[in-house]
Amino acid sequence: MKQIEILQDAGLNQYTLNPILDEMEARLRGNPVVSSLINMPLDKYICYDRENYDDVFSRLSVLKRDINPNIYSVRCMELIFDSIKSGKRKDIVFLSRELVTTLVNLGVDSSHIYNMCAEYFYLGEAITEISQIKGFFRLIFPHHHKFKILFKIKSVAEILGKDEFESFNISIDDSVPEVFKLYSDITRFGKLEDGQKFVIVDKINAMDAVTAVSKAEDSISRLHDLFRIFHHKESYELSKEALVEQCCVDGIRKVSRTRNRMQFVNDHRPSKAGKKFEEMLRVLKLPHGPDRAKFFRLVDFHGMSVSAGILENQLLNIWISLETISPSNRRKTKIESVVDGISPFIGLNYFHRIFERLTFDLFRWNRWQTRATLSKLDLPKGLGPVERVAHLVVLEKNHHLLEEILPKMGNFELLRFRVNEIYNNFSDPKKASNYLDRHQKRVSWQIRRIYRTRNSIVHSGNTPEYTAMLVENAHDYFDQVFLTVCKLGSDDNAFLTLEECFNFAHWQFENYRKDLASIEEFTDENVPLLLWKRKAPPDRYSMI
Repeated sequence: MKQIEILQDAGLNQYTLNPILDEMEARLRGNPVVSSLINMPLDKYICYDRENYDDVFSRLSVLKRDINPNIYSVRCMELIFDSIKSGKRKDIVFLSRELVTTLVNLGVDSSHIYNMCAEYFYLGEAITEISQIKGFFRLIFPHHHKFKILFKIKSVAEILGKDEFESFNISIDDSVPEVFKLYSDITRFGKLEDGQKFVIVDKINAMDAVTAVSKAEDSISRLHDLFRIFHHKESYELSKEALVEQCCVDGIRKVSRTRNRMQFVNDHRPSKAGKKFEEMLRVLKLPHGPDRAKFFRLVDFHGMSVSAGILENQLLNIWISLETISPSNRRKTKIESVVDGISPFIGLNYFHRIFERLTFDLFRWNRWQTRATLSKLDLPKGLGPVERVAHLVVLEKNHHLLEEILPKMGNFELLRFRVNEIYNNFSDPKKASNYLDRHQKRVSWQIRRIYRTRNSIVHSGNTPEYTAMLVENAHDYFDQVFLTVCKLGSDDNAFLTLEECFNFAHWQFENYRKDLASIEEFTDENVPLLLWKRKAPPDRYSMI
């Protein structure tokens, strides 16, 4: 609804509205939460004339009343409770995802949900009755709370007058406020280093303590950004942790500052990262070709996004990275060029990433047991662990080995469930093909959502609650594209321009989809097709 209002005010055309309606309708159809809430058949709500904004808006306004986020989250909780009683695991997974997404959109931090899960199910009382799940729901239910936050800060902005601070609900002091004093003494939080003072941010409205700390950081940052219009040289340093007082909770809590969302991606350890960096510099051709300037501009934009402390700046810079790396097409809009350019890379990598992550988790669970099971596979020598895990999970002839290892996972219920879910999704090629198509559609939706959020930040100054998740996804998309481009631009068969890399990825993905659709049954010979990688050139020294 909000996006449609923005489009209506901006006077944008029908072409911009259609993707939003397509995604909304796809998510509403077959959704048990929606069907349990609406008072009429869904088609009655969405039989609007897409060329008539007023018709679209009026019908969706009625639908919004039936499925507003608060009502939707409560019904998710009710249906999860029923699904747990009946043991419907697939329903539990779907409903849990819907609940988390809804809570995040309402302003609950995903880290808070994770912390509450760990605290309630793993650190709290043993779960012996289904009714205990209601206690967890009470912990994560989206209530508004008032918070007071205490940081330690090193800054020159203290020279500002007290009135200027008060307009931001911020104060600076040399001593710990009384409300925090007891906890501060116990934890030694009250010990200041040279140049440090205490900064208190009051009257923070938030759904949880993690979000409150993040909002307090934003208030301090905005104050300094205003100050730096007149004094450019110095910045400020905040303590990594803050003390938090919540209106309805006794006592004080220590909460870590929000981690940079650009760092919520898979990373290599420094030693491995160094080796990969050296290897890339040795074989990569792109920095020496016609796209040299563009290549290093991409590196700059990505670096600016990683370094940015403000969420909005992270999103803006990573979007610029995505837009810069994607070839422009004069016959298409900017967003269509980005979607068409990036999607093939994501699709080519998708199945390999699934099995790569599963392999990592299996070895982390039990390295010896995983190696023992993989050694029983009748496969040629030289195949890596990821390829072996794919053969183990996908091929029906190896299912007896899978059934042997699953019971040994004991309390690792989520890992066992994920193995079964991957097995079901790849039980036949048609399922795998549909699985890929659904993923690609979601990627397209997400890229468009990133772009709309970028526009919202730039043109209206509004930042949606779910922006943090978009930053993570945008960074992941860029990393996949950039690293794949670097692989394609290396070795003896290297492509020398970004355009060549994108053309290859586009045509390769079309061929990949065609080959996947032609498979009738997975065998030892065609399982490697799932884990796409470009054929390596022959070793030119082998015949010399």
